[in-house]
Amino acid sequence: MKTVHRHQKVSTSVFVGKVLVTLLTFVSFGKVFAYPEMVRYGYANCISCHVSPTGGGVLTEYGRALSAEILSTWTSHDEEKFLYGAVTPPDWLSTGGDVRALGLFQALGVRQGFNFIFMQADAEAAATIGDVTLDATGGVSYDGTPISRRHFLTYRPTESLSFRLGKFMPAFGINSENHSVGVKRGLGKDEGTETYNIEAAWIGENFDAFLTGILGRPDNLQLGAETGGALSSSFFVAKSIKLGASYYYGTRDIEQRHVLGPFAMVGFTPRLFLLAEADFQFFIPKTLQGGITQNGFVDDIRLDYELYQGVHFYLLQEYYTYDFSSSLASSDSYGVGFQWFPRPHIELNTVYEKQRIGGTSANFGNYAYLMLHYYL
Repeated sequence: MKTVHRHQKVSTSVFVGKVLVTLLTFVSFGKVFAYPEMVRYGYANCISCHVSPTGGGVLTEYGRALSAEILSTWTSHDEEKFLYGAVTPPDWLSTGGDVRALGLFQALGVRQGFNFIFMQADAEAAATIGDVTLDATGGVSYDGTPISRRHFLTYRPTESLSFRLGKFMPAFGINSENHSVGVKRGLGKDEGTETYNIEAAWIGENFDAFLTGILGRPDNLQLGAETGGALSSSFFVAKSIKLGASYYYGTRDIEQRHVLGPFAMVGFTPRLFLLAEADFQFFIPKTLQGGITQNGFVDDIRLDYELYQGVHFYLLQEYYTYDFSSSLASSDSYGVGFQWFPRPHIELNTVYEKQRIGGTSANFGNYAYLMLHYYL
C-alpha cells in the first residue's frame, strides 16, 4: 500500500439565491480536477474500507490500515487493529463497534442551556463465507434501550455486483459519519431511522448505482415508517471528484413524499476538499379531504482544510425547510468546525454555528457541540 506523507418565511429571492449558489458550486467544480472525504486520495467507493457497500460500520483490514496511515495524527504498531491487536479474529470475521456522545450548547430563543446527549454504544461483527456476508450490530440507544441498528445479508457474486437484504439505511446522497448534519436531520434520516430493505448495487471503478426497495419496519408497525424505494448513483469523473444524484420515494398512511437532488465530493488537493448536497422534498397528503402539498428544500455544504494530518478546520452551511409557505418550518445556520483524529479509534468533532430556527426567533442565535467518537 502506498504510504502518504504525514504533514421565517422564506422569500422567493432568498430561496432562488440559495439554489443558485448550490448549483453553481456543483457546476464550477465539475470542471476541476464511510469518511467520504477519502475521495481526496482517490478512493471512489466506501467498500474499499468498509464491509457495508454504502460505508460505515465494520472496517476491512485495508480500512483499518488507512485509519492509521492517512486519517490519524499519531499511531503506533498495530494500534489501528481491533482492541489494539490484543485479540486477532479469524480471517472470515470482521469486528468493530462505535461509542458516541455529544455535549450540546444552545442559545436560540427559548432553547437555552447545555445538554449532554448519549448517542450510541454498539458492537458489530461481520462474518464472510465465500460470496456471502452476514453483518449485525448490537447495543443500546440514547435512552438505554437495547437495539440492533443494522443487520443484513450481502451476496457479492462479483467484485462489482452486490445484493443486500436486511435492516440498514438506504443509499442516498453523501453517507456522512456525522449523523447530526443538517441534511440528515432535515430528511429524517438520523441514526435510529433504519428500515428493512432489499438492495441491488453495481459498484464499479468509476461508476456506482444503488437501487433499494424500502420495506419499512414490519417488526414495529407503530413506528409508521415509510415504504417505497430509492435510487442513488455517482460517477468518479476525475482522480478526486465524485458527482452524483439521488431519488427517494416514501409512503405511509397520512402522506407520501418525493426527495431528489445532486451531491458532490471534490478533493482539490490531498488537504483541501468539499462535501456538498442539496435536495428538494415534496410532501403529498393522503387524506379524503385532499390537503395541501408541502414543498421543501435542504442543503449541506462543508469546505474542509487539513491543517496537519488528522487535524481539520472547516466552514459549513446548512439549511432546511419542510414547507416554503410557513416560517415555522425552516432552519438556517452558518459556522465553523474543528475535527481531530489524534490516534486510530478516536475522533473529536466540535462545531460552532450561528443558527436561526423558524418559530423560535427571527434572529440568529448560538449553537455549538462537541462530539466524542470512539470506534473499535
